[in-house]
Amino acid sequence: MMNRRHLPLLAAISLVACQTTEEDTTVSDLFRAGDYESALSLAQTQVDDSPDDPYYQGVERMAEVGLKLDMARDLVFDGQQAEALELLFEADELAPGHPVVAEWIGKVVGELADVTLFQASQALMDQEFERAVDLYERALIFNPDDERARAGIARSLILVNHRAGMGEKYYIDGVRSLREYWLGQANAEFAYNGKFAPEDKRGAARRRQVAGLLAEDRVLMAGDFEANKLYHAARNEYRIALIFDEDNGDAAAGLERMEKEVEAFAQLSEAERKRIRGEYAEAAKALAEGVELSEAQVEEFASAKIDLDEARWKEQYGEALDAEADGRYERAVKLFDQLLQETGYYEDSVARRRTLTDMINLADRLYGEAMAAKREDVKRQKLEQIAVFWPEYKNVRKLLGTAP
Repeated sequence: MMNRRHLPLLAAISLVACQTTEEDTTVSDLFRAGDYESALSLAQTQVDDSPDDPYYQGVERMAEVGLKLDMARDLVFDGQQAEALELLFEADELAPGHPVVAEWIGKVVGELADVTLFQASQALMDQEFERAVDLYERALIFNPDDERARAGIARSLILVNHRAGMGEKYYIDGVRSLREYWLGQANAEFAYNGKFAPEDKRGAARRRQVAGLLAEDRVLMAGDFEANKLYHAARNEYRIALIFDEDNGDAAAGLERMEKEVEAFAQLSEAERKRIRGEYAEAAKALAEGVELSEAQVEEFASAKIDLDEARWKEQYGEALDAEADGRYERAVKLFDQLLQETGYYEDSVARRRTLTDMINLADRLYGEAMAAKREDVKRQKLEQIAVFWPEYKNVRKLLGTAP
């Protein structure tokens, strides 16, 4: 790590205020030479020798900051900004507010924002609109005031809605509104940078007024979508409104409402997928979670619950029929009981259950009489009667000598 590009770091980091001993000078010399690991090692040795001396503790701390800065710079030059930022945050914890650390954090955050904005624009060109929104929002985390990211989010959301079938007129009107707004923003910035009335309060008020009107326009659009149960589209419009005017209460409330409805809709879709796959318990869980979120999709959840119950009952009925056909009459009766306990009535379940119960009772009676018979021909006659309608009953086939 003794690269010549690291030499200016010492002067900037201001390792110690003064250096009065040979040992302190040695730490400083190592630091100036870019040998940060050795500098930290020596500083740690000094602390071990004088553990209660706050001066040496400060030297050690700043040496550690220097090492972390050096490592972070290497990562930045290698294009690993995210990893570098982690080290810089650690350095900031050791030396809160240090100007060199703050400068590097700002540099790396700026680079990350630029990289993310580039990735977002690529996603937008590739028509990966949802991914573009995610990337633009990540860029805003790096720089909350970045108008490029805000414009990108708004345009991407317009395109998401357009792809979802909102119509060509919606798209044209939306893009025109966005274009006019950000052109106005750009003109205001140019005027400010050119020192044309930079303190003109009327211009700032005008921009706020335009932003408020655009936000209201998007809120109205969102309300139309919401009324037509287009919850994803409504959510996107509320988000666009908040990009224009983050203080718009209707947009904030609408976004919160639509976030719940979109999540509820996702649970509806998940429940349907689970139902189709026959995973009824998981489908019921998804419906139970979703219905707690939604205020506008109560009927949809009720309908989905009916569909789920019907699918589950149909499967139970089929299993009961299979058990009946396979000669497992007790199992069939148990399945019919479970089905009827929930439904009260389903297809011919009541009649089938009654018939099966009669057959089970008859078989039990005949078998008991066979076992009690004194004459072999009477015993055989009783067993043959059972075999007519229930050859799988107990050991009837074995007793008749017909077992496979």
